[in-house]
Amino acid sequence: MNHVPVAIGLVICEQVIVDVATRNVTPVNCFSRRRLTEFPGAMSFHVVAWLADGFGELSVEVVIRRMDSMDELFRREERLRFHDRLKDMRFTAQIRDCPFPIAGYYEIGLNVDGEFVAHRKIQVYS
Repeated sequence: MNHVPVAIGLVICEQVIVDVATRNVTPVNCFSRRRLTEFPGAMSFHVVAWLADGFGELSVEVVIRRMDSMDELFRREERLRFHDRLKDMRFTAQIRDCPFPIAGYYEIGLNVDGEFVAHRKIQVYS
């Protein structure tokens, strides 16, 4: 039976380094504010989440919304297989050229099997 995990953490960063030998992850240049030179504009970044207590094959979705209107700007879904509820899982997604129509606050959310499990707020400014 599937079980939706709990998010231990979620970060937004410029780069992710994965050690080949240990598979450990290093998020590089984590941020909560980012400058764009013009609007509308686009930005690329990584979303990294640590998930615990999940089981089964589950849909994991990254959703990016404007916080002033809750308009959705971006959505991407992947399938992730959780084999053991006692082992934490890592989810990483590279977001390329996400559109940001205006300066302001944006929510980057993570849903698992339709359930909201984590989010971060970022400010995009000129």
